Amino acid sequence: MERLNNKQFAQVEACESCEAYRQQLDHLTSRVSELEKMASTDELTQLFNHRAFEQHLAHEMERTRRTGSAMSLIMLDLDHFKRVNDEYGHPVGNEVLQEWSRRIKETVRKLDIACRYGGEEFAVICPTTGMRQVKTIAERLRRVCEETPYHTEAGDLNITCSVGADVLFAADNDTRQDLIARVDEQLYRAKRSGRNQVSCGRGEDRGRINEVSADEKSALSGLFGGE
Repeated sequence: MERLNNKQFAQVEACESCEAYRQQLDHLTSRVSELEKMASTDELTQLFNHRAFEQHLAHEMERTRRTGSAMSLIMLDLDHFKRVNDEYGHPVGNEVLQEWSRRIKETVRKLDIACRYGGEEFAVICPTTGMRQVKTIAERLRRVCEETPYHTEAGDLNITCSVGADVLFAADNDTRQDLIARVDEQLYRAKRSGRNQVSCGRGEDRGRINEVSADEKSALSGLFGGE
């Protein structure tokens, strides 16, 4: 077997060193991605957390103003959820929250951004979406919450939710806080009106939604995550 000379041996060592460096870099890159996901994900529900919600909302509002296309925001609150925690305990309440989060993910479209806003309140950011479409999404979420009992260690529980939604157009001067307040008002209007219903602001759409990408068109045409 031919022996390596000094130059060839040095080249082999260099290659092995480069491969070890690449493996280490891949590991570090993977770890950074994992940490970034952890920083933006709610541990219990595996939806985006409140911090990520604020970031995504700011991004979509900026894109709406840049492109001229509308966007919508939905906020959802589980009705009488405090009773679940009080009567059955927080572990059962957590089961309900986890199941509800799974239903949200399976119901919204692929381009929508589902978040846990806090406690039993959730939010869905709907890019490139006007009033007609957001009403459809909001009502579908309400039905999905109500129609199937939640299977928990305490037995099957019937849970409903109240939903508020509103639209942001490119010409609107709302801040993030303004838009959240508008949608929150619709949510509490739904609760004051008897719960288990959808309340939307603004009425009919204003303006025109611009052309979007092929992926977004596919999603907007009714491509829901659970279908």
